[in-house]
Amino acid sequence: MNRFVVLPVAALAAATLMLGASASWAATKTASGVPLATISIGKKADAVASADLIKLVGVYTPADITALSKAKHVSLFHIRADYPLPEVMKVEQAIGAHKTQIADLEKAMSGNAAIKAWLDGRKLNVNRMVAISVNGSAISIYEN
Repeated sequence: MNRFVVLPVAALAAATLMLGASASWAATKTASGVPLATISIGKKADAVASADLIKLVGVYTPADITALSKAKHVSLFHIRADYPLPEVMKVEQAIGAHKTQIADLEKAMSGNAAIKAWLDGRKLNVNRMVAISVNGSAISIYEN
């Protein structure tokens, strides 16, 4: 096979795979047809400072859960990928100290049918969610 033909075929295959992956992040609908929020992996530059994240661990209000259930878009941050190791260790200490509050956050998220469907539809584990940040329409979830 001509090597100049192989490259475009490989590029087409890669583009098809990326399109399929990005489509999985698109909004889905609940059984009643209500669109659920799209999600994107948050950029490290947009993550809150680790000192602020420590203050957010396990802290939420019913209004945060309502905002999340009605969100049009949510950013997901992976703590271990978005913070340097010394900061991750401090955040993990806060996680250990706030296990009860985190369990309450997980229950609140699981107890909301729209959020549960949204998480399940994206194969996200509620048991890894340790913090939520709601700043107007900017909603972020932090996953350990």
